Amino acid sequence: FDMVSPKVKVRTSFVGCIQKVVINNQQLRILAEALAGVNVDNCPHPCVARPCGEHAHCVPHHESYKCQCERHCQEINAITTSSTASFTGTTFLHYTDPDILHRIVSDRVSVSMKFRTGVSSGLLLWSGGPEQTRGVTDFLALGLKDGFLHMRYNLGSGEAFVALNSTKVDDGHWHRLKATRSGQEGWLSVDNSETMYIKSPGKLKQLNTYTGLYVGGVEDLEATTHHKYHRGIKGCISDLVLDSDYHVKLSWSAEATDHCG
Repeated sequence: FDMVSPKVKVRTSFVGCIQKVVINNQQLRILAEALAGVNVDNCPHPCVARPCGEHAHCVPHHESYKCQCERHCQEINAITTSSTASFTGTTFLHYTDPDILHRIVSDRVSVSMKFRTGVSSGLLLWSGGPEQTRGVTDFLALGLKDGFLHMRYNLGSGEAFVALNSTKVDDGHWHRLKATRSGQEGWLSVDNSETMYIKSPGKLKQLNTYTGLYVGGVEDLEATTHHKYHRGIKGCISDLVLDSDYHVKLSWSAEATDHCG
């Protein structure tokens, strides 16, 4: 605080979110016009998920938003919709959006989703790459084996694995999972079951994977997952949310949504 006048009694930096700054009736583009910044990131907000599509601009309004049309689009207000997709065991969705990548590879990530399946094994979610020459690659995975949900990850110094062996989830009903990783520590729960805890070995805490996020499966599945999985999930995935605020769009066709009901 050497640049701050001693007459200003404040000697600590602001912690929180700033949404709109107007100086002389001109709105300041906080991030775009900044000359420099340290430890500054986007605050959680529905606009981060780009709910207005390609032809409209999302305008924040406190905790909500409104869409302003730029070309051919229909003016809409903030509406919560269910995003659902159906998978066959060999199909998958792949995301390389920077907002998604940032959340996956950060020190902390939380994943919430609903899923429904009648098969006992399959891959729900994956981020990672094929095995490298040194024999180790970072990855994060959520999947089913023998009807039980599990989470596993490797940050480069050993694999962590936890399974919820008290709750079968291959019954054809909807279930909601919550998975969180913070550094080496991880937590996993489904529905109202007890939350299970794991911690990866070694000292590495960062997930270094830049192949994007895969949902429902992954291309060249067995090689990519180091033969940990043999097929993707056969069933439905809905309401995929990262870090409590980023809603991932899953539906690619009306048929996919209708099939899941």
